[in-house]
Amino acid sequence: MSSIEFQSAVNHHLAGHLAEAEEAYRRVLAKSPSHIDAMHGLGVIALQMGRPREAVELIGCAVAARPGVMSFLSNLGMAHQALGQHVEAEAAFRQAIEMGPNVAGPFFNLANLLKEKKQLTAAVDTYLRVLVLQADNPAAHNNLGNCYHALGRFDEAHQSLLQAIQLRPDYAEAYLNLGSVLTALGRPAEAEATCREALRRQPNLPEAYVNLGLSLFAQDRFEEAAEAYRQAAVRAPGLATAHENLGLALLQLERLSDAVTSYRRAIDAAPNRADAWARLANGLMTQRQTVEAEECFRRALELERDNPSLWSEWLHWQLYRSDVTLTSIADRHAEWNRRFGSSCGKESTSHAHANSIGLRHTPRVIKSPDKKLRLGLVSADFGRHPVGRFSIRTVEALASLNVEIFCYSTCRRGGEINDRFRRCAVEMREVGHLTDDDAAGLIAADQVDVLIDLSGHTAGNRLGVFARRPARVQATWIGSEGTTGLAAMDYFICDERVVPRSADRFYCERVIRLPTSYVAWDPPVESHVVAPSSGALGQPVTFASFNNPAKYHAGLAELWSQILDRVPGSRLVLQSRHLTDQALRRNLIDLFAASGTDPHRLDLRGWQTYPQLLDTYGEVDIALDPFPFGGGATTCDALWMGVPVVTWPGETFSSRHSCSYLTTIGMTELIADSANEYVEIAVGLANDHERLRTLRTTLRQQMADSPLCDGQNCARELVAALHAICFDEVGFDHPLPQS
Repeated sequence: MSSIEFQSAVNHHLAGHLAEAEEAYRRVLAKSPSHIDAMHGLGVIALQMGRPREAVELIGCAVAARPGVMSFLSNLGMAHQALGQHVEAEAAFRQAIEMGPNVAGPFFNLANLLKEKKQLTAAVDTYLRVLVLQADNPAAHNNLGNCYHALGRFDEAHQSLLQAIQLRPDYAEAYLNLGSVLTALGRPAEAEATCREALRRQPNLPEAYVNLGLSLFAQDRFEEAAEAYRQAAVRAPGLATAHENLGLALLQLERLSDAVTSYRRAIDAAPNRADAWARLANGLMTQRQTVEAEECFRRALELERDNPSLWSEWLHWQLYRSDVTLTSIADRHAEWNRRFGSSCGKESTSHAHANSIGLRHTPRVIKSPDKKLRLGLVSADFGRHPVGRFSIRTVEALASLNVEIFCYSTCRRGGEINDRFRRCAVEMREVGHLTDDDAAGLIAADQVDVLIDLSGHTAGNRLGVFARRPARVQATWIGSEGTTGLAAMDYFICDERVVPRSADRFYCERVIRLPTSYVAWDPPVESHVVAPSSGALGQPVTFASFNNPAKYHAGLAELWSQILDRVPGSRLVLQSRHLTDQALRRNLIDLFAASGTDPHRLDLRGWQTYPQLLDTYGEVDIALDPFPFGGGATTCDALWMGVPVVTWPGETFSSRHSCSYLTTIGMTELIADSANEYVEIAVGLANDHERLRTLRTTLRQQMADSPLCDGQNCARELVAALHAICFDEVGFDHPLPQS
């Protein structure tokens, strides 16, 4: 009778009738307590019904009674894995493999465990073993594709997921994973179609909505992306990625407080998710909630100490602190190098090093200045971004100076400036989807003579590529707000205004100063008439700052309040895309009120199109540069629109942008040496209506005629410095021309 009941239990189990199967197994064991197969079956039911501790006990008894059964060992491993007991799970899977070395199942379970433990290379090898034994296993192809994706091997991930779908055309999970890979490959329209196919096959799959959102986000369709993430969150409130990505989309839609709320929900769902803590930190920094933001960054770094991107993000935000110093910057960046770059430092410049990381090509050593110089540029910002606007004129001019340009873009961008980079480059290569090793290999194969970083520690940087030294000479230019800290970075390109000679000891790189200007600004193509100065027309004077509000602090508010107090009837316009956020607006009003500024004298403006922003300068008489993180493109925009900019440079690179630009155009009288002088310059200008009138009508031409907009001059000076480096047969100790 027990054999009939046991077969009935098995039949129910195979049919998926778990409750009936469990009851039947229990009846068998009630009559035959030593029925090992029933005990094992009951343990499997417990595992399937979410009771892994009971499963371990039951299946463990079955294994003890019959030690050599492969299926028992494999299921015991899954029960241990469900409890998070990875050591015991792996041991059980490996014992099962010993019992059945030509059976795919235990290998598949072991591969899944290795994937869960983030041992991705080992997981890949194990999935490949599964496919040797069982080539038509769609789940193995799918999971292998996910491992390849996590390793940055997107082409292989693409092929694996296509194979999974070919084997099982209704495999919704494989479609959604393929969508994610296609987005990573820079094919978001195809990714969108693939994710929609996943949803057609399984309409309530939350992960498919997340990946659909990613594809829409990559197409700048932020409202639709936000809705996709909302649909995912509705279906799976505990899915952290849905809330986190919704926050990113809301941020693009200028809904900062809502974004912060979404990040908090992501953390509630997954408290150990470092990315969510970092996103929350970013949002809070933008809202000027610096104390909590620092705590969030600290938590993110505790969770992922080996994540160089998180460290870079934190390093960049440190530049906004009012107490930042060259010493603190140097120390923090040196720590980054100790963690992520020291093993590939300057001592590793040999061809042997290039071979040691698997590069098939080694950097060439050019012998004559008559040969074309191959220059590689690595950036996330080949577009309408300050880096793009400060470098495009110089890069365009390099082609006429016997230089070949190779652009390595880490972030896909479109637009007119991106097209200009493409036109002047021998190659524009997309490397954002490549691993650091693969990107370094690609660059080494191009045999560039000098590789220049245009990102520093900002978003999208690939300092890890530079750590692998794919070029003989490596330098950073424009994108770095100070030393990279990276031992493998040889040179820091600047001018004497942004890096005074007294600051050299705080840079791990050798500082190269271009004689005139280290940048050439590309003015807006939009045709905007310079409006008359309101102050010159006898109306109250308007001061302004169109900078990131994270740059504002109590000491700055005190000085700006003094200026307003000294100029009766004046007002202060603050513009930022984030100032649509009510919490941030209240924060800034309170900040200035604490220094005695009537809220009615503040004019806070949120998001504007770029043409609208330029038009707003028509209402402004004098721009006030924040400190210690000054303006870059905002300063140049103001000057182009006839608005003088008052600046007070400090010791850090990020405090000295405007000092460089103003010196280059011959406006050093706007550069203060102290807080008192900063106030006096601003107040003096406000009271000199004739001076404001003259500047309004002459600044643009003065700027256009200066080296600040002369790409040919900047290119000549840059090439002269690079030639001094590259055609030096002695080595890096050759003296370079200094300004």
